Amino acid sequence: MKFKHRRQLEASEGDLTPMIDMTFQLIAFFMVLINFTEVEQDQRITLPASELAQPPDQPYDEPLTVQITKDETILFARDELEPDALLPALRREASIIRAYEKQLSDVTIIIRADATVRTGVVQDAISACQEAEFETFALRGKTSSEDTLIMRDFNIRMPLPSEDTQPQPLETPTLRLRLASNDDGSLQSVSLGEKSFGNGPEAFAQLHQYLRTLIQDDGGPGAGDEPEVEIDADYNLRYDYTIRAITAISGYRENNDTHTLVEKIRFTPPKKP
Repeated sequence: MKFKHRRQLEASEGDLTPMIDMTFQLIAFFMVLINFTEVEQDQRITLPASELAQPPDQPYDEPLTVQITKDETILFARDELEPDALLPALRREASIIRAYEKQLSDVTIIIRADATVRTGVVQDAISACQEAEFETFALRGKTSSEDTLIMRDFNIRMPLPSEDTQPQPLETPTLRLRLASNDDGSLQSVSLGEKSFGNGPEAFAQLHQYLRTLIQDDGGPGAGDEPEVEIDADYNLRYDYTIRAITAISGYRENNDTHTLVEKIRFTPPKKP
C-alpha cells in the first residue's frame, strides 16, 4: 500500500536588501550626473568679492540663475548660449512659468558672473531678462576673510531705462555714480556727483562713508525722500568693481543689524565702445 505524503510548502522570503541598495545607488548616480554640469559650470566662474556684501533677508521662492563665465559665455538652463540666444531662452522659460499659472514677478533672476567679465555684458544680460518681462534680480558675490570664503547675495532692482524713458520727478532725489574704466578694464575713477574718490584701494570705502553722511544729513537728498542712485559704468569696466560699488551704496551691517542706505539702484543703458 502506498501512502501519499503531503509536503508542506513554506513560503520563501527573498532578501530585498541588495535590490534596495542598488536602487539607492542608481538614484545617487543620476543625482550626481544631473548636478555634475552645474558644478562644472560653477567652477568656471570666480565670483566678485566685496567686503560689504550682505546676505539676502530671506530665501528666494522662485530663483532662476543666469551665469556668465570668464570668457563671457552665457550659461542658462544647463545650456551654453551666445549672448543673442539668451532672450529666446528666457522667453521660453517665461512661457513655462506662465503655463504653471505662476507670476514672473515672483521669480528672482540670480546673476552669477565672473569677476573679470565686462560690466556691459552683465547689463546686456539683465536687459534681456527685462525684455522677457522678468523684474527682480539678485547679483551674487562673495565676502572673503583670512580663513573663510562665504557666498553672499544682495538684491537690487535694476530698471535699465531706454532712451525714451521719462525723467524722474524732481521730488525724487537721484545721485549719479560714475565708474570710469581704463582700456584694460581696470578702475580709472569713482565719483558721486561732483565728489571724486579716485581709484585707490580705499575708494569704495570712502564712497560708502560719504554716502552714509550724505543720506543721514537732514539737509541731504535723503531728507524726506528715498534717494536713488544711477550707476553710469563704462562698458569695459571689470564687473568686480561694479559689485564693490553696489555693495558700498546699498547698506551696511553693524551690531548684527542690517542698515539700508539705498534701495533704488539703476544702471544707465550700456554703451559699447
